[in-house]
Amino acid sequence: MEDSSSGNTSRTGKNRPPHRSSAPPRKSSSYQKPSDDRRPRDREAEQRYSGPALAEDILFADLDPEVRTQLRVLPKEVAERVGRHLVAAGRLLDHDPDLALQHAQAARVKAPRFGIVREAVGEAAYHTGDWHMALMELRAARRVTGNDAYLPMIIDCERALGRSEKARQLLDEARKGKLDIVTRVELAILSAGIHRENGDTAAAIADVSLPELRSSGEHSWLARLRYCYAELLLERDQLDQAKTWFGLAADADDTDETDAADRLLELEGVALGEDIEAGVEPEQQNPAGV
Repeated sequence: MEDSSSGNTSRTGKNRPPHRSSAPPRKSSSYQKPSDDRRPRDREAEQRYSGPALAEDILFADLDPEVRTQLRVLPKEVAERVGRHLVAAGRLLDHDPDLALQHAQAARVKAPRFGIVREAVGEAAYHTGDWHMALMELRAARRVTGNDAYLPMIIDCERALGRSEKARQLLDEARKGKLDIVTRVELAILSAGIHRENGDTAAAIADVSLPELRSSGEHSWLARLRYCYAELLLERDQLDQAKTWFGLAADADDTDETDAADRLLELEGVALGEDIEAGVEPEQQNPAGV
């Protein structure tokens, strides 16, 4: 779940995924709990039913203390297995979301009524591009916990499924509530994305022109807000202002959530990536243009 004081990090230790509704959906994991009339009979099938193998360095103690407390209402062995699957899902989310989803689903088999478990399945499904599953699980997590931090992903799933009117309706309703800064920023970015898709860049810029753009400190939500603002300025050919805001986004990005620093260098004409890997030295330039 989201902690408004720490940016986009959930209590299983993973980062909130960026909104990706423009990305093509990917096939979700094939792992599913067998129905009661086809329970696995042999050892190999039983192992699949229990979820993927858990490495020795995946520890129950790595969970947030509050989550561990919640799970302790389960039998000890079950609680620890569910918790370890949640930890594994969090660690795998960015580089192997399909396997992360299998771990999260394995936790769901044993503990389907826990909001943190439904959140883990929803976030993993979101990362794989399985919008239907993500929407179902995130709605369930919100229903169980009452936490509005899931709203940006829920709305983004609606948009990804082609239900733009539903997404806009949910967005308008969400903005009427009392939201923490992280959720307000994510909703603003989401609204800007909808306007951008409809060709209304001016409205998109208005969405993210929040007073918080000029906040101080290093926060992932601030980096994302400034990055979005810079992208929109660039689309309107306001190059100098875009450079300024990419730079400010990089200043706020203490966790490298964005590639703002690289974008700024590219706009300044500094060669990156393939040229450097090939051993070609980029031309020496002053990024400040002085």
